[in-house]
Amino acid sequence: MSMLRASRQSWLGAQPVFLLDVVWSGRTYRFSTKPITISDGTNTFQYRGGLADPAFTLRSDRLGYDVESNSIPIALTFDDTNVAERQMQGDTIEGSKAELFYILADDATMAQRVVIATGVVSQPVYGHPDQASGHVEFSIETDAMFLSGSLIDGVNPFHTVDDDLLDGTFFGITSIEDMHRGKVAPIVFGEMLSVLRPLGNTATIHTVPAYFLGTDTLNYVFVFSCNELVATTGTISDSEGHTVDFDITKAHAADGVAQVLSMCSVQSTAPGFGDLINPLNDNSQQYWVNIAGGGLPNPFGTEEMSGAGDVCLWALTATKANIDYDSWYNARTFLNRYKLAGVIQDPEINGFEWLQNNILPYLPVDVVLGSKGLKPILNILVDGVAVRVAAKVNAGSHFYQASPVTPVNEPDDICNELTVRYAFEGMRDSYRGHIKIGADRPGASWTFIKDEYAFISQQRYGRKIKEIELLYVYDYKTAIQIARDYVRFRSMPILSIEYFASSEYGYLELGDVIELTDNNIGLRNQKVQLLAKQWDGARWVLTLQIEDNAVANQRSLPT
Repeated sequence: MSMLRASRQSWLGAQPVFLLDVVWSGRTYRFSTKPITISDGTNTFQYRGGLADPAFTLRSDRLGYDVESNSIPIALTFDDTNVAERQMQGDTIEGSKAELFYILADDATMAQRVVIATGVVSQPVYGHPDQASGHVEFSIETDAMFLSGSLIDGVNPFHTVDDDLLDGTFFGITSIEDMHRGKVAPIVFGEMLSVLRPLGNTATIHTVPAYFLGTDTLNYVFVFSCNELVATTGTISDSEGHTVDFDITKAHAADGVAQVLSMCSVQSTAPGFGDLINPLNDNSQQYWVNIAGGGLPNPFGTEEMSGAGDVCLWALTATKANIDYDSWYNARTFLNRYKLAGVIQDPEINGFEWLQNNILPYLPVDVVLGSKGLKPILNILVDGVAVRVAAKVNAGSHFYQASPVTPVNEPDDICNELTVRYAFEGMRDSYRGHIKIGADRPGASWTFIKDEYAFISQQRYGRKIKEIELLYVYDYKTAIQIARDYVRFRSMPILSIEYFASSEYGYLELGDVIELTDNNIGLRNQKVQLLAKQWDGARWVLTLQIEDNAVANQRSLPT
């Protein structure tokens, strides 16, 4: 459902009215902080009050906030029902769908509402001796907390090496060997063919695990992915580095299923196979595959899925998350310049958890709860981000400072010399690529990058050294870009400031860029980004990020 974004002008002088829909046993109950009627263009809905002002804060994870932990306390009163009695009869309100939103004008429509949270009722408290029988208190646990479903199950539920994997006749195998029974054939995406080395040459990467299924007379059969691949050929290697080339076989796990496994069948008489350790003779062996091309086909484009924007959208879609699809689709073009690849083998992790643990910390993007679900916020500090100014504000009686300028990060968070390890190779259990970014570039090397922000930061704070590992990066240019972003965001303090804003500024959303002038603290048309938003009962409390840009500031100084 699309929601119109109103302007500040249309909401001048308005006070927010908070509304809540609760769907309990098939009936929708409508509450509000004052009685009001609202239309969706076709139907009108009566909200009769009974809702106390909700306490909520919308916050970006750039401020250390976890979107999955978002919970909003609610207190309300049903006029026509005894909550305790219904609960005791087994008609529990817990788990009921709930949507909390606000409007900023009595004549606003449903399309103009600003959604704060959608989720379910959790931990209701009822039967208060000094309250009406319809009074209840609970929390709305947002949809993000109930993201469920294994990412790998969403791709292919037939991923475990066991007797259910095959239909009994596949490749002539009548039973699965015990050697790798119980292993999980991973999701394979992106390109992991090779990695650029310090002198400009490349090294071949074997990082996809291959699991032995069995044999007929001549063919040794391995499975190495639970998804279809763009690549058509590859190389299999044992633990000692002996290799054999093969053609990738795409096969269904069992008759009638849509999901595809990627496998290889290697003849014992094939050239070079005599060097590959026979799995029937040594059940301690490990086997690894190098894929000559891309992995999972891209559901949002052509060729393989490797762009970070596509990867994020894929993982969230597979999780069936409530997402702002338009925002993600708009951000994907920029994010796709970051190329990702790797294997996903955890059978329990959902798509959002996987992104949080492995991908999002290294991209210039935060994920917040927006009016239409989880949405991305691009960090305006990163080079190349198109900045659209949502408002131009001169500080005054309607928008005034509520806090001093405050560092968000700690001194230990400063980084001006960074080592990045990337291109993880499973066969060696180590990273094959590394780069270093800092104030200097000692010698002509692919692995040393000189950075202006790092140089100025070292002048201020001395050397602040960190190291990160990028499990899902194999691309040299992406590793460099992430390294530059990391230093760009952490070489200087991250500054925030709070402003009190009158009610009409309720149209602003997390991630919006404001062009702010405040003569009291020396801001002149300074671009700041909205990272948190709270209603305190009388006004908005907005938290803004201000850039401490030593490079730009130096350039602006008179010569």
